[in-house]
Amino acid sequence: MRPVRRRHRRVAWTRRVVSCGIALGCLVLLAGEAGARDDWELWTEFRWKKALSERLALQGVSSGRLRGGMGELYQHFEEFGLGYQARPWVKLEGAYQWNQIDRERTHDGLYEHRLYLAATPSAALGRVRLENRHRMELRRLNGAEGWRYRTRLKAGLRAGEGRWWRMRPYVSDELFYGFRAGEFLRNRAQIGVERPLTARVGVDVFYLVESNRAGRDWAERHGLGLAATLTF
Repeated sequence: MRPVRRRHRRVAWTRRVVSCGIALGCLVLLAGEAGARDDWELWTEFRWKKALSERLALQGVSSGRLRGGMGELYQHFEEFGLGYQARPWVKLEGAYQWNQIDRERTHDGLYEHRLYLAATPSAALGRVRLENRHRMELRRLNGAEGWRYRTRLKAGLRAGEGRWWRMRPYVSDELFYGFRAGEFLRNRAQIGVERPLTARVGVDVFYLVESNRAGRDWAERHGLGLAATLTF
């Protein structure tokens, strides 16, 4: 029986590696097509979570973003915080984030310290899961403080349950409201696929369109993203 089990394990790992390779290959192909346009960006994230109890977890994110045809690193941030599953249908979060941005027009550095609290209620409708994250941020940018509110609605579909190719395609839209400006300043629409590789490792490949207010007009950016999640 042992050789059979080992064979099954090898097959399972081969399938996971192949599916991850397909996701990465799609990202590379899309990046090659998008790289010819300067308004495309590449967003990368490494997310981690350490369970402290059944409901409480220490969590963090390390992210880098590239612009200019995905060839120029212009933003990097580190985030550390706590996540608490208050109820099966709502998660609470609080975190500190340090953010460094190279502004495109002036090419000077923008340094931000950010504290935020978030609540994410969710509901399952058959194979569809709906989430609506509400997040309040206190931001300190180069010495100036301001508040911002963000709300993100996300719908994900469970596909391939019980099969090696199980995944969750999703769509989401997020609105950003600046209290100092007294108006919505940003909208971020995203479509992607989340895929667990093991019980502890998962990947998220996505495409986004972000609209930012620039005076009376809106400036658009397109981005491709790859995120890896480690749970331990």
